[in-house]
Amino acid sequence: MKLDVARDFLIAKCNEHLKQKPIIYISTDLERGMGLTEILDYHYSLSAKKSIYDHVCKNNLRTDSTSSYESTFDLIKSHDFNKICQTFKNNFYLRFFQISKEEEDFLKKNDIKYLNNNFSLCMIFEDKVNFSKLLKQNSKIKHPDNIVVDLSEGIELCEQLIVEKFGLNKLLSFQKNSSYSGKGTLFGFASDFLKITQSLGSQFVKVSEYINGITFTINGCIYKSKTFVGAPQVQITGIPKISPSESACIGNDFSAAKEILSSNYHLSKKLFKTVLDVGSLMKKMNFRGLFGVDLILFDDEFYVIEVNARQTANITFESQLEISQGVIPLELISICEWLEIDVGIVQDELYFLDGSQLLIKANEDDTIVKSKIKPGKYKMRGDRIAYEYSLKKLDYQDSIDVIYIDEDRDVIFKWESECMNISALNGLGVLITSSDKNTRVNGFEEMAKIQVKNNLVDICGQKIRLKDWVFKLAKSITEILT
Repeated sequence: MKLDVARDFLIAKCNEHLKQKPIIYISTDLERGMGLTEILDYHYSLSAKKSIYDHVCKNNLRTDSTSSYESTFDLIKSHDFNKICQTFKNNFYLRFFQISKEEEDFLKKNDIKYLNNNFSLCMIFEDKVNFSKLLKQNSKIKHPDNIVVDLSEGIELCEQLIVEKFGLNKLLSFQKNSSYSGKGTLFGFASDFLKITQSLGSQFVKVSEYINGITFTINGCIYKSKTFVGAPQVQITGIPKISPSESACIGNDFSAAKEILSSNYHLSKKLFKTVLDVGSLMKKMNFRGLFGVDLILFDDEFYVIEVNARQTANITFESQLEISQGVIPLELISICEWLEIDVGIVQDELYFLDGSQLLIKANEDDTIVKSKIKPGKYKMRGDRIAYEYSLKKLDYQDSIDVIYIDEDRDVIFKWESECMNISALNGLGVLITSSDKNTRVNGFEEMAKIQVKNNLVDICGQKIRLKDWVFKLAKSITEILT
């Protein structure tokens, strides 16, 4: 998977193909289409909403509209999109972060080619109930013991089934049928069932035994008859005072995963095989391209807890790390699958990356971002410069370039240079980006991001913990923005 002649060949073949018929990537978040912009010349990005990346994203397609669209479906129905179609003479592929049923129907009706799996196929894996049934039919893939209860059968009966299965004293995980970023997952005991179901608001609830281990995310890509496996990453969840909830995913640490697995061939091989087994299951149903797997490592075993049958939100970050660290991007292999380009490579083991990111998310709906943090490379300073800044009064109503991380105001993060891409972060430093001032965000949605080329967490047995400076920086950013 190393970048070499094979990488250059794939890039050349993709660009040759896309020159004749380019890809337009559509999402509500412009950054999600920026993973391959450094290497693909004809991969365009079109966002339904305004973005801080508008002025730096290569091949960013801007609409004439001064306002944002509520959804990608609203965008593709718009006059703006129709003008873009005319510009490209209707000769292009569309690529979505996650396609909806209504978008799929609209595209088929208008004979527009898109590079995504069918919505109904994705839902077989994204739906917690369906996926639970699939796992129970597959003896190769380990997963937490679980049952699915149907609330239409009555709360008392459901609670009785849960008690019979798990007893009263086991900590359990309760998941609604469909959710994202941990928003539809709550933890509790059987006795908490009524209160939890009222919060989840779902007819079907998947109830699993809680496994106290380290959570990993790993991306995969189904290419023809093969499954390629990306670099493992430790999932950052449940950080008190930082996470919107105890189950919310707020980041990914590739370096921490490397620390745990790179010297343990047995575990690495086991994780690699688990993703291959998941890929094999998906291939049987004709799934293609990118997917993501969430797993828990406990007692030297990996338990699959969820599959994302689509590009995951972290694939852009992974692609940028892969490009900067000499690895063929998994996302590029996915493009080759959809364009039917022969990659001519094999993979027989995991590879590892260095880098991590932390997402600062809103706790509540309709949160208004009060200030904008100047995007770019920051460095920690604790010397005379920090003291000089401590004497100043900073107006957090404007875009700021200095962040204090302690009450004594003797340690700061100071803006050093413009930078919007982790692969462009040279040497030591922290890449910080944030939403624009007055942006409205809902609960669990991203307000800011911290990215580095090493690790943000420490491994403490079966737990992870943010490094002290990371926790303080994240807390300070949250206070500035809200």
